Amino acid sequence: MAYLRFRIAFGIIAILFTVRTDALTEEELWSYDRTAYNGPDNWKLMFPSCEGDNQSPINIDIEQTRMSSELGPLVFHNFEKPFVNSVLCNSEYTANLLLDRPDPVEVEGGNLEGTFQFHKLLFHWDSTTSNEGSEHAINLLHYPLEMQLVAFNTKYQNITEALTYGDGIVAFAVLFKLRESAKDPASLKIIVENFENISIPGSSAKLTSPIYFQDLIPTDTTRYFRYRGSLTTPPCSEGVIWTIFEETVPINSNLLIKFNTLKDSNGNPFQQCHRPVQPLKNRPVLKSPRNLTVQTTTFENKVEV
Repeated sequence: MAYLRFRIAFGIIAILFTVRTDALTEEELWSYDRTAYNGPDNWKLMFPSCEGDNQSPINIDIEQTRMSSELGPLVFHNFEKPFVNSVLCNSEYTANLLLDRPDPVEVEGGNLEGTFQFHKLLFHWDSTTSNEGSEHAINLLHYPLEMQLVAFNTKYQNITEALTYGDGIVAFAVLFKLRESAKDPASLKIIVENFENISIPGSSAKLTSPIYFQDLIPTDTTRYFRYRGSLTTPPCSEGVIWTIFEETVPINSNLLIKFNTLKDSNGNPFQQCHRPVQPLKNRPVLKSPRNLTVQTTTFENKVEV
């Protein structure tokens, strides 16, 4: 009887959701509000992929990971060159920094299936707490901030085409750890201080100061986890290869609190700007070999021949 009541209640929610979507704007089709009709638990009603078998984010239980000798060092091309006049956007869900430029930033190695061009970076946090905000967790521990770098396989014309293939998209997650004595990464500080210029949803601003991405990623990128997952926002497309760096980047609370500058369509600071962790199911989570000596990030200038 209890199960029958649950099915009836779930059916009513589904009907109400379907009726409402006819009048919804694109921005209203989904939200991070855990209590809303279009919150994370109900994304699957409008976006069926959101209840697939390979969803992201996940909790990484280190004891359950398997070391793979195939996960060698990552090689970044043009990553040390500054981004100038980058466009920062308020998407109403998060802050995006577009990474388009004539000499694209690319990554290969690490058993990735090709060379991948970085498309954008974005952030996940929680304005209601400084303890949780990251989407991914390690040993059930969340971090106050997660930066994600999204890249597409250069064998495809653009990210839209790449999303339709299983080897088209890779994503990198950088976890930030709260440390009051930390000196904030200069490039992160530039990005965050410009949030006041994109406080309104849908607004954008061009950054006049150069952004260096070695400021934003860990010094040691040889230690990472790897699994097959999905986009963490609707439509939750699967086939995304995720790399989660084990080393964190420090951030202090004075900079973290400035993330509250960003407002939603109701004029309120973004809250719970992250999707809950999803079931791992039968997916393996791999980890790169642990070397005795710490290796630093490999940057190379790509020369066309």
